[in-house]
Amino acid sequence: MYINAFTFGLIGLGLGIAPAINHYLAAGKLDKSKLISQLLIFSFLASVFFIGLWYVVEPFGVQKIALPQVVGASFIIFCLGGHLFLLLLNQLLSSVLLSQKMYARSASISVLGSVFLLEIYTYLHFFSKPVTESAFIFIVLANLLVLLLQSVLYIKGILAVKGFKFVFAWFDLSMIRLLFAFALLAYLTNFLQFLNYKMDVWFINSYVEDKSQLGIYGVAVSLSQLIWLLPNAFHSVLFTAVSENSSAETIKGQIDKWSKNVFYLAIGLGILGYFLSIKLLPTLFSAEYSSVVDVLPFLLPGIVLFAPSILWSAYFAGKGQVIVNLKATVLGFCVALVGGFLIIPIYGIQGAAIVTSVSYAFTAAYTYYRFKMK
Repeated sequence: MYINAFTFGLIGLGLGIAPAINHYLAAGKLDKSKLISQLLIFSFLASVFFIGLWYVVEPFGVQKIALPQVVGASFIIFCLGGHLFLLLLNQLLSSVLLSQKMYARSASISVLGSVFLLEIYTYLHFFSKPVTESAFIFIVLANLLVLLLQSVLYIKGILAVKGFKFVFAWFDLSMIRLLFAFALLAYLTNFLQFLNYKMDVWFINSYVEDKSQLGIYGVAVSLSQLIWLLPNAFHSVLFTAVSENSSAETIKGQIDKWSKNVFYLAIGLGILGYFLSIKLLPTLFSAEYSSVVDVLPFLLPGIVLFAPSILWSAYFAGKGQVIVNLKATVLGFCVALVGGFLIIPIYGIQGAAIVTSVSYAFTAAYTYYRFKMK
């Protein structure tokens, strides 16, 4: 619940700034000397707004959707605000590194934080059962410490690049206008896609009486989306490359070839993953999760079809044609919304998997159609 809260805050208050920074920095249209201070101010104001909004909605009980009932509310609110500030800042700083083609540096900082947190979680798993209130506080503070360390490393990496300085400056309105011109459509696209990802879970929670089905479905989705790891890595690289070159016709041919390879790889990984899950799920999780394999056949087709569209969306974003990605996302969102009302109440998590799969397929089909248009 805590994670869902700051994830929703990150999507809602990020405003699509990260891809806009990547796009315009790669195109050489942003003042590097002022950028870091602008990102710090924006992240801070977003987190303050988040905390203020929390107190506004508190009388209506909306905060109970995300508030873990293990520690005081004030502690959670300010931790969420700090978590959002650091997460948003890191997202923006990472986009700066990506725009400078420092992919290895950005990835290594991310991996370093993940490994450190994995060690903490492993320790708690074996030596703190059940997870108590003190363990929860320890997890939250550890996350904040890791994010702070990552922020320092990101800034250090950026300052090593020629042209970047740490000079304090209040909002540069011309820079803000430039970023938001691109960011608005990117924000709408990402926000609708986030709702699309979560909509099936909300429908299951509303219409399926056995709440344990949520856990089974969640595991199925998480495992199947591992297929997207490689396409997402391609997305960051391609987005920067296309942003640097407005014609990008040569890159388009490469994307066409790579997307076919990604599609074939996704098919192979989907088949392999399905058969491995039959053997490994009871061991890695428990016997209760063995029914995940009943969901995967309905979910994997859409996951596989969507994989190459991640590369096509990078092309459109880099070309500044975010409207194409937005239209594809709206199409998938509408399919998921209508299908959720009609199918999930009757067929449960299998129905949710079908709806999600069809939604991804429609999104991928539209993106492919626009990519192939001359």
